[in-house]
Amino acid sequence: MFSYRIKEMLLAKGISKPYTWLRGIGIYHNGAYRLLGTKKITYIPLEQLCKVCEAAHCTPNDLITWDFNHKKSTIPPEDAPKHPLYAIRPRAATNLAEKLQKLSAEQLRALEQQIVDMEGEV
Repeated sequence: MFSYRIKEMLLAKGISKPYTWLRGIGIYHNGAYRLLGTKKITYIPLEQLCKVCEAAHCTPNDLITWDFNHKKSTIPPEDAPKHPLYAIRPRAATNLAEKLQKLSAEQLRALEQQIVDMEGEV
């Protein structure tokens, strides 16, 4: 079973107001509310998915998780790690801003250099 983790991904990227951010990239009120709501989303128009991916610099794999333990899954849990979908299994939400606050000045400089190096690779 697939589920969306759009809100979690945006928060992990430091976007503290996901609804406002979605509206800012051109997602209408109902669409933004639906993408962030607590209801199960069964359909996202590809145009909206593309807008989110382009603006957030991510792929659909970053927005979707696969629950291999779902009762409707046809893959036994012991075989799940061998399946390609295992790469998009649910993972814990990360608050990078909180983690950054705990780094020392030296660690922040090292991280900044790593980011600069990664930007050069793109």
